[in-house]
Amino acid sequence: MVRPCIVGGCSNTTRDGISLHKFPSNILTRRQWILKVKKTRADWKKPSAFSEVCSDHFSEDCFESIADKLGLRMKRILKPNAIPTIFKSRPYNKTKSRTSTALQKRERARTVSATDMKRWNMKQMVKVMHLLVYLKLISPLKMMAILLRLFAIMNCACISEATFYSRQMKYLRQAVSNVWKEHQNSMLTVLQVEKKPLILGGDGRCDSPGFSTKNGSYTFLEIEHNVVLNIELVQSNEVSGSTNMEKECFMRGMKIFEVYDLPIKMLVTDRHKQLGKYIREDLPQIDHKFDVWHIAKSFRKKVKKLAKRKGCEEVGSWIKRMVNHLYWAAMSSEDGDPEMILEKWLSLRRHIHNKHHGHGTKYKKCAHGRLRKRRWLKYNTKQSDQLLSVINNIRLCSDTSKLSNSYQTSCLEAFHSLINQYAPKHAVVWQHSIKITILAESKPLLEKVKNAII
Repeated sequence: MVRPCIVGGCSNTTRDGISLHKFPSNILTRRQWILKVKKTRADWKKPSAFSEVCSDHFSEDCFESIADKLGLRMKRILKPNAIPTIFKSRPYNKTKSRTSTALQKRERARTVSATDMKRWNMKQMVKVMHLLVYLKLISPLKMMAILLRLFAIMNCACISEATFYSRQMKYLRQAVSNVWKEHQNSMLTVLQVEKKPLILGGDGRCDSPGFSTKNGSYTFLEIEHNVVLNIELVQSNEVSGSTNMEKECFMRGMKIFEVYDLPIKMLVTDRHKQLGKYIREDLPQIDHKFDVWHIAKSFRKKVKKLAKRKGCEEVGSWIKRMVNHLYWAAMSSEDGDPEMILEKWLSLRRHIHNKHHGHGTKYKKCAHGRLRKRRWLKYNTKQSDQLLSVINNIRLCSDTSKLSNSYQTSCLEAFHSLINQYAPKHAVVWQHSIKITILAESKPLLEKVKNAII
């Protein structure tokens, strides 16, 4: 239940953008509040537990600090000795005018609604749209609400949040889509003229972690040119579940390369099972490789968990060396021979036991020189057996042989990290805002969006 201000002739509530304050517990200060309120209400005796006085009856020096005015707090804080001193002079028997009070509220809020916006001239509207569009494009998700709150505190006329989002859907969405299609078409046309097979990096992204995600996207990055060629979006209700969104996005995204007749030489992705099976069965002409960082991340997580077990503490000192060995196994194989990469990786089984010869048929001995003294593991111990079971994991060995030795998806991961600044996973985001972030990186494209809105 929303309660109005207790002062006579005042009906302000928290809906009017002001704060309400209860009577103080200090006896002297409380008595002065009661005397002030009695001057406005003839038959009023004392306040109840729910009686409150609005902030309009206090001067600015009665509040704690200027930080409250900047929206850092949801409610303004009164000083302990603050006393209401601002009251409208009106007789007690005067009836309340609903029309005049409503007009005063609207004048106090000074928020322009969608109907009032028609009275603006075109220049004023374009200036405000430029400001809001620019801030929305380059700022975090909640910047719009903070900006409108700041305007309200400054008593500055501005459109409401609902009006902004309606204008965004009406003008910004179409402008962004048109500019993105034009930009995408120019990039694909340039690659079509070059007549070179593409080296693509692909990775999926969900709007929230776990299996409860609603929106999913898949990004295609041309690694040699370091440009985003395509982004496909899909909702979980379009497929059988959130786990199938990445495969569906990939299948839709590949169609544009067929339209432009662009051959794909290599595709570097993570270890998604459904995606790997689809490429292996339906796109056998593509050389599918795995990004080293994703496999190293999974391996590091398993070994860290193992090092926390009793009797396996010494495994923790080998984590960094084993991860570096995984990177070296992929990068040192210039021809990308799967058997050589796998033998280099499995040589770790003997290396951690201080055995540096007789690793395999192609990679026979370690390539390092003389090593410093370190804690070597011993065969037939608990930590040795369990670590070997992690290294010899069938899926890990199978994926290690498919590691990419020359191209990685680090730039794509950096791009997704940038998107998290504009569309964080803990908040609901407009689906097309992911494509807006691409335009935010380029000032010429941003200007095209503004011109398209005008």
